[in-house]
Amino acid sequence: MADYRYPIATRGPFYYYENSADNQAIPGAVMAFGRRGEVGDKMAVVVQEVRQPAALEYGGRWDVSMEFEVVARDVFAEQEITDMSVMFLWGVLRSHLTKEGIEMTEMSMGGESEEPYDDTGDDYFYNATFTATVQTDWSIHVPLDLLIRSVAPLTLEQAKVQAALTDCQVGSDASVGNIKVLDGLGLEPLTDPFFNGRTSTYELIR
Repeated sequence: MADYRYPIATRGPFYYYENSADNQAIPGAVMAFGRRGEVGDKMAVVVQEVRQPAALEYGGRWDVSMEFEVVARDVFAEQEITDMSVMFLWGVLRSHLTKEGIEMTEMSMGGESEEPYDDTGDDYFYNATFTATVQTDWSIHVPLDLLIRSVAPLTLEQAKVQAALTDCQVGSDASVGNIKVLDGLGLEPLTDPFFNGRTSTYELIR
C-alpha cells in the first residue's frame, strides 16, 4: 500500500550509472540501479519510518565448468606453464574469487598430447588441458505490488492540510472533494512479460 501524502520540493537531477547505487539523493535511503533504465523513466520512492519489504528474492547457485588448454612448441615449457597455471588458480586466485562470491570447488588435470606443426621438418607443438569447476550465486528480485488508493491533484499547501486528515475525513469532507477513488482513475492492469504466469501486476496510468 502506498499513500502519496507528503510532497516535497523538487530535488536533482541526480546522475547514476548502470549497476550502481546512490545514497545521497535521499538521506537514509539507498537506491539501486540496474541496466534497464531508459530515457523518460520515472520512479516513485516511498520513505517510511521502519524498513518495509519491497520485493521477494528468489535465487540459487550455478555450477560452471571451464576447460583450459595450454599449447607450446616445447614439451618442457608446456608442462611448466600447465603446472604454474593450476597452482596459481587453485592456490592463489581461489581465495580472491571466494571474496567475490565465486567458489572454486574442483580442479582436475587432463592428458598431454602432441600434434605435428611441420611434417616436413619433423616439428611438433604440445598440448595439455585442465578443468576448473566453480559455483556462483544468482538471484532475482520480484517487486511487491503497490496499490494506488486515491490521487489528489492538490497544491503543496492543500496537500499539507489533507495529510493531517484521517481516511474517513478524506472520504466525507467537502473541502477535499477533488479526491478521486481508484475506480474512477482509468487504471489498467499491466503484466510484465518477464514475470508471465506470476501474480505480480503493475498499474499503468494513462
